[in-house]
This record gives sequence, structure tokens and C-alpha cells, in this order.
Amino acid sequence: MAPSGTSIEPVKTLPAAGGTSVVRTVTWAVEDPAAGYVFDIQIKRPGITGWSNWRTGVTTLSDAFTPDAGNGTYKFKARLRNTANNTHSLYSAAKAVSVS
Repeated sequence: MAPSGTSIEPVKTLPAAGGTSVVRTVTWAVEDPAAGYVFDIQIKRPGITGWSNWRTGVTTLSDAFTPDAGNGTYKFKARLRNTANNTHSLYSAAKAVSVS
């Protein structure tokens, strides 16, 4: 489904730990998507059982995140989506970040 050379990397968060005021960089890819493709990133916040959309339809490789649900474990996952036909890759493995 993905064009040659376009892939989702395991999501990375830096720093991986810290308090609620620490701004983290969440990175989901190392290269821009091919024309007609976008990234969708989901988040799982502490105390919530399901995933929700965090960034959808983006072509950026990363974004800043400040914890918005207090202390606990946040998780992120990403996928690549074709905007023409809405087919998509599976989500990447989830990456956890600890906030305390």
C-alpha cells in the first residue's frame, strides 16, 4: 500500500519521562510521505481505555506534546494513509511515555 521508500517508524518520544510541564517531541517518521499520503497519529491518555486521534492527515514528521491529562502513562501510535482511496497501513507499535 505504501509507495516505495515511505514507511512508518516506531514512534519516539523525547524526553521519555518527566513532569506535566515537560514538552516532549513525538516523532513518527524520518522522511516525508509520498505525494497523496498522510500520517494519522493516535494517543491513549492515562485512565482512558480507548485510543483517540491526536494528529490526522498530517505530512509533518513530528510534533510537540505537553501532557494534557495529568500524571500517568501516555501512548502514541501512527499509520500512513492514502488520501485518494483511504487505504492505510497498520498502526505502528505503541510507544509509551511516563509522566509524573
